[in-house]
Amino acid sequence: MISIIVSLIVLVAILLVISVLVQNPKGGGVASGWGISTNQFGVRKTTDFLEKSTWVLVALLLVLSISANSLYTPNDGEASDVPTSINVEKAQENKSKMPAAAPAPSAAPANKEATQPAATAPEQK
Repeated sequence: MISIIVSLIVLVAILLVISVLVQNPKGGGVASGWGISTNQFGVRKTTDFLEKSTWVLVALLLVLSISANSLYTPNDGEASDVPTSINVEKAQENKSKMPAAAPAPSAAPANKEATQPAATAPEQK
């Protein structure tokens, strides 16, 4: 199901890019590049259609993205169709191959005399 939604997201994104690129930013529409006067062939209707289709595609992309996010379930250690990163798999393999950690050295010194500061001679005046 998730692959169908992702495919639809890609299709809608491509159509949205085409719809935006076809529009003229100054409001001329599709026919403005062909040198046709603006009264022929209903150029204003073409611009309205492109603008409405752009908004519909944006809304559809938003709905599909939210639905894909809600349907996605992360891998909880069970086998699933969702691929994991190669780096994650290698890290898990290396973790199982690593030797056990050595015990940490103790922070307390072995004898108490080593913790006493050295005696200094009094200053001579």
